[in-house]
Amino acid sequence: MAGHLYLTANVPKKEGSSCSGWPLSSSWAQRHQFCNKYEGYGDLCNCHNPVSISRPQTLNIFENIKNVPTIIVASKRALCLYRCLKQLIATEGSNPQNTLVVADGPTQELRDLVALFKLKFSGHDSGAANVTLRITRHYKFVFDSAFTFFPETDMVIILEEDLEVAPDFYRYFSQTAPLLRSDPTLYCVSAWNDYSQRH
Repeated sequence: MAGHLYLTANVPKKEGSSCSGWPLSSSWAQRHQFCNKYEGYGDLCNCHNPVSISRPQTLNIFENIKNVPTIIVASKRALCLYRCLKQLIATEGSNPQNTLVVADGPTQELRDLVALFKLKFSGHDSGAANVTLRITRHYKFVFDSAFTFFPETDMVIILEEDLEVAPDFYRYFSQTAPLLRSDPTLYCVSAWNDYSQRH
């Protein structure tokens, strides 16, 4: 009986591909550079039908949470973050000026991705081998970053990179924010739903 066979392959990324149909602007040039450097972004780097990553002009920002920032907790999962950001920015109530991504670990790809969306970014390395300690340090850094970037806010919305928001995500927080402000016994409002479905 033979032993295990391990095969490793390194397939180089094709450099210099060009999407000639893309507009000639700095943001599209930035996207082109990103797509030449990183793989796996499908519709973001599609030459013929690239997805829009800018906020639609018609989206409403709800008055109750107009100045409440959204903080995305991220690590090394850039593709998860991409799906999260793409959906978040297209959700009614989103405000890119009040959106911050806080990442732990190797952050260059995450930093470049967040720059495409024109969002704020803060990165660090929590430096812990123990998973629980690393997560604890990261969350401390997340909250420190949130209130450093947005010192005037009295609350924040925290979202992890692998979550997809519902279409009424910001509407829900707009309706519940007054509860937090009026009831001192409330610590937080959660939108987590174990039974949620994609629609």
